[in-house]
Amino acid sequence: MSAVTASVIMLRGTSPRLEVFWVERSPKASFLSGFRAFPGGHLEPGDGEGDQGLRAAALRELMEETGVSLQGDLLEPAGLWTTPPYLVVRMTSHFFTARVGHDVEPVVTEAQSGGELTSGEWIRPEDALSRWSESRVLLAPPTLFILRALQRGADVDSSLFTEIPETRGEASRFALIRPHITLFPVRTPTLPPATHTNVYVYGTDTLAVIDPASPYEDERVALIEHLEARVKGGSTLSAILLTHGHHDHIGGAAHLAAHFGCPIWAHADLEHSLPFPVARVLHDGLVLKFGDHALRCLYTPGHAPGHLVYWDEATDTAIVGDLVAGVGTILVDPDEGSMALYLDSLRRIRARGASALLPSHGGVIGGAESKLTDYIRHREWREKKVLETLGPSPIPQAMLLERVYDDVAPWLWPIALMSLRAHLYKLRDEGLVFEGRDESETTWRSEVTVSSTP
Repeated sequence: MSAVTASVIMLRGTSPRLEVFWVERSPKASFLSGFRAFPGGHLEPGDGEGDQGLRAAALRELMEETGVSLQGDLLEPAGLWTTPPYLVVRMTSHFFTARVGHDVEPVVTEAQSGGELTSGEWIRPEDALSRWSESRVLLAPPTLFILRALQRGADVDSSLFTEIPETRGEASRFALIRPHITLFPVRTPTLPPATHTNVYVYGTDTLAVIDPASPYEDERVALIEHLEARVKGGSTLSAILLTHGHHDHIGGAAHLAAHFGCPIWAHADLEHSLPFPVARVLHDGLVLKFGDHALRCLYTPGHAPGHLVYWDEATDTAIVGDLVAGVGTILVDPDEGSMALYLDSLRRIRARGASALLPSHGGVIGGAESKLTDYIRHREWREKKVLETLGPSPIPQAMLLERVYDDVAPWLWPIALMSLRAHLYKLRDEGLVFEGRDESETTWRSEVTVSSTP
């Protein structure tokens, strides 16, 4: 069952001085961090049911987030949107417009919004769209569409708010993240809770496709149809780029390459390990130009061999593969990865100051520094927990797993064991823990004393 949300698009003035009120979501928000949006939130039991409940929720959220109190009869429907499946958390989002006078002055603070928002402002739709065109702000598909509709006169002709199927509840097939970067999620046999892998189509006239991932025919067809429409419009597909070689990232690469006759490019570590030829070997620091746009290859090992982040030079937008995830977490399997290298890669990308992280699984992350810091701190916390649990007496690895991952459901312990081993191998290489054997069981001990205080 999907959650239900309601949002208010406050309008004042008339064209050419029409203004709309938008807010900036916190960089620490769990969903759409750092995005611009309209005031709104979840329907609660006390709001009631049906249209009346939606209006009550919209007005309550508006009051909580901006301090503005309006009457329900001011609200006019402006479309119904649903989140696409790749976001995993399903939501049905109802939008309403409300015309207000220039005496209405919303106030948005982090404290007032419970940490969800950082600011708000009145802005002309044209100016809002200019900021997006310059890659200065992030907009979810409903927000981008609504602003474009307002620019075309939807404040006078409300039918413009509902002229495409997505405004009547049909999930969006793709999303424009930047004017030159399209997110096209495809269903893949990936690790739960993710169900999709994000394909990124980069460029305008000259295109690169990053991680065409799906082995499923219907998903391959959908991606090809999207790309053929772009080619028909005058674009050229130049190359297929891979972030790394995991099966849920390469499942459609050879098929797409054969269909369009374009080459596959990947890091040198993958040159001889993929089930198809690599036409060009990529390395750290290499800049790839696609028309007017340029991507810098950043070698970010740890999760997998040959892992690359593709950094958009003009906007500091990072297409990060499996460095971080918008849903779930990132597995470091010590049989092919390294926790030490993974943490180094996280720190390297954080130091570059990305404006946004575009992961392979889940939604786009606008709060890049916050997300990367959370990932680093979580791994450091887990590592500290390992050292706190160990002592001079050997502990069986299975027992250590239960103690260190006591916050994880037992059915996930087989996956958690990979992460535990990755931490242990890092600590072993640093001389902080020692591996042993007790009959047929691996044991671990440590001579290090670690304070358990925060």
